[in-house]
Amino acid sequence: MFQGERVASLSDYLAEVERYLHDSTNSYWSESDLTAYINKAIKQRDRDTGMNREITTFTLTTGTNVYQVASVNANAFDVFSIILNYSNVRQLLSQLPYTLLTSQVQGINLYNQVSLAYAKYGAGAIYFAPAPNQAYVTEWDCLVASPDLVNATDADPLPAPWTDPVPFLACSFAKIQIQQYDEAERFKGLYRDRLDEVMANSRSSSMPYPYYGFSGWR
Repeated sequence: MFQGERVASLSDYLAEVERYLHDSTNSYWSESDLTAYINKAIKQRDRDTGMNREITTFTLTTGTNVYQVASVNANAFDVFSIILNYSNVRQLLSQLPYTLLTSQVQGINLYNQVSLAYAKYGAGAIYFAPAPNQAYVTEWDCLVASPDLVNATDADPLPAPWTDPVPFLACSFAKIQIQQYDEAERFKGLYRDRLDEVMANSRSSSMPYPYYGFSGWR
C-alpha cells in the first residue's frame, strides 16, 4: 500500500480511495468530500486502536480536584494513565471507579494531600483524590485523535501498517453519501478485517525483565 512508503499523506489517501471507488475523475465525489471522509476515518481508526498517544505535562492547582481532559490536551478523547511527580518520585496514580474514589480516598471535604488516585467521570472529567495540596506536575498519557489533513503533503501521524484500514472506512462513508448502503457495509467490513489484521500483527515479542526472572518481581 502507498508504494511501500511507511507514511501516508493526504494525496496518497485520496489516490487510494479514488481507486477503490473507481472515481479517479471525481465524477461522484468531490475531492473535498473525500478529504472529509478520510479525516473522519483516521479519527475513527485512532479511537478504535488507541495507538495515537501523547504524553502531556500538566500542573495541578492546589485544592482543585476535578479537571477536563480537553483542558489538558485539546485532541485527547481519553486518558490511559497519569503520573504525579512528587519530590524525586514518579508516582503512577491508581484509576478507580468514581464511587470508590469518593467513599474511600476523598471521604472528607477540604482534605488536601498528595493525590493517590483518579477517576474518570462522564465523557471528559478527571477527579483526583485526595485533592492536591501543592501544584504538582503530572504527566498524562493521552489517547488523541489526529488533526485534520488539509494540504496534499500533510501526513497521517501514524505510520504503516496503521494507515492500511483507513481508505476502506473512508470509502464506506462515501457510499453512505450516495445511499449505497450494501456497498457501504462491505467497505466497513473490509475496514474491520484489515484493522483486526493490523492489531494482531502489532503484538511483538518483548523482554520485560532482562536481568531478573519473573519470580524476582512482585
